[in-house]
Amino acid sequence: MPICDCRFAICDWGDCELPNGRGLGIAYFFWGWGGVLLGWMIRHTRGKEWWLFTQHDHALLAGRMAERVGGGEIGRGSAETVQGVALHDCGWPLHDDRPTLNERGEPLHVFESPVWVGCMVWAASARRAANKNPYSGLLVSIHGMHLATMSAQVHRGQRDAFELNKFQHDQVELQEALRRTLNMRVDIPANHGLAKAGLSAQEDQLRVDYHLLRAMDRLSLAVLCSEWLLDSIEMEPRAGAEAVSPGWASQAAARTR
Repeated sequence: MPICDCRFAICDWGDCELPNGRGLGIAYFFWGWGGVLLGWMIRHTRGKEWWLFTQHDHALLAGRMAERVGGGEIGRGSAETVQGVALHDCGWPLHDDRPTLNERGEPLHVFESPVWVGCMVWAASARRAANKNPYSGLLVSIHGMHLATMSAQVHRGQRDAFELNKFQHDQVELQEALRRTLNMRVDIPANHGLAKAGLSAQEDQLRVDYHLLRAMDRLSLAVLCSEWLLDSIEMEPRAGAEAVSPGWASQAAARTR
């Protein structure tokens, strides 16, 4: 029984004819949202096949994983937290219908996406999640800010820096508005949306929930990508508790659990 409603296509490298009549020399389709979608996806290579997953379906899988986390020393995420995990890439469908290839003629992998695309979809994801629930939107916005920070470490061009700075300034304003809606403090120092541990129970819970989102994001990517992305994931099990880093003996073990 599948754990989510994700749908994907197994595609080969032979010539193909798209529904619009254009032959691209490769077949890469994704069935969803009422039609064939192409664009910046997760590309899993299996021999001479590509398995493609949209970003939003990866996030839905992460959300289903988050529903199953908890028990013992690990606290369970609230409904709003799980929703934030499931919606953390909900801005990507805006762009999944654009056929895009890299310089090798392959479907563009999510890790190859240009900065301006990332900023656009991170912002859209935060807004869409906030429209569903302000706390979910706050989590998604914080997640986007951390992704932008990581992106800034490798993309140092002037245009990229402009896009990343603009995105982060916009997210600071969004987070302040969401915090006011949630009756959370806006007068505390924060590092990419997160206060220092131990400031308050409410802020500590936000840290726990963000780390759950980040952990499930990485775990879902590790399952779907052909590249091996992690040996362990860092989580804060409960508010105020020490971080833990569950790991696996091998890539195969992680993907079969």
